[in-house]
Amino acid sequence: MRIMFTIFSGLAFLILPTLVLAKAPVDLAKFELIQKENHIEILWATFSEVNSDYYSIQKSRDVISWTDVGVADAAGNANELVEYSFTDMNVWPLESHYRLVQFDQNGDFYVLATASIDLVNIQEFDVYPNPANDFVTVSSSNDLRGVKFELKDLGGNPISVNMQSIGNRLEINTSEIPNGIYFLQSAFGNERSSRKIIISHNR
Repeated sequence: MRIMFTIFSGLAFLILPTLVLAKAPVDLAKFELIQKENHIEILWATFSEVNSDYYSIQKSRDVISWTDVGVADAAGNANELVEYSFTDMNVWPLESHYRLVQFDQNGDFYVLATASIDLVNIQEFDVYPNPANDFVTVSSSNDLRGVKFELKDLGGNPISVNMQSIGNRLEINTSEIPNGIYFLQSAFGNERSSRKIIISHNR
């Protein structure tokens, strides 16, 4: 930044240049993170674009160090709604931060948006009652709809049961399962967990 001096009749006047903040040549309409069963969907859209080359999707655990996880070609020039998406299959447990960076065809780049998502920690489930009779309830402080559950016997064979997920609770109908020891396995992304469940019908 240059600082200029102008001298009038022996007096020096300091003239400061006007600072102009660069505006991204992209009008962002949305930037969303959606938790799926074993991945994260990143969705964004623009109202207009000028000289736009590509988008970089970056991820961080601490909002300090960022890692590139994918790229998407940009529309270039557009004056209408353009929608984009990217799928991150390498999900991290607990909180993850994502940001969208736009690169121009001349090499300039802009951070358009940042968002965070708090993923399920499948080690923190409550499973009750245990021993169970007709129903087993799984509860968590997080939304369980993105977690895959499977009930297996001691031989590792899957057991067909009716499971109903309601927000942060999962109801498992065990009324038709014979008495015995079973394992409730859960999976979210790369994280796995297993809980022993005893079925003991009181009849």
